[in-house]
Amino acid sequence: MEETMVVDIWVVVAVAVATIEVMIEVVEVVEIETKEVAAVVAEEAVVIEIAEEASKVVQEMVADSTEITNKVEEDKELDLKMITMVVEEIKEVIEEEEEEVKIIEIMAVMVES
Repeated sequence: MEETMVVDIWVVVAVAVATIEVMIEVVEVVEIETKEVAAVVAEEAVVIEIAEEASKVVQEMVADSTEITNKVEEDKELDLKMITMVVEEIKEVIEEEEEEVKIIEIMAVMVES
């Protein structure tokens, strides 16, 4: 009976040791997987950071584009105003020339008479 108990104790110890060894292996695998997950999370963090920077650059580009568009519109308005002023001046010069032509025609008729 004592021999059976001793054998039983050694079996229990052997099973316990085997269980502990398996647990150590599981912990090592979990540790490796945890490191792999941490590496993936770190990579994702870098990707997110790059995406945020890209988003900032795009926002700046949109702001610059809007500013340029506004400036072009302002320039168009100024150009239109200047063209309108030049056209008005040309009209005035034409009217003055037409008046001078009428005066010359009247003088020519008077001279002929």
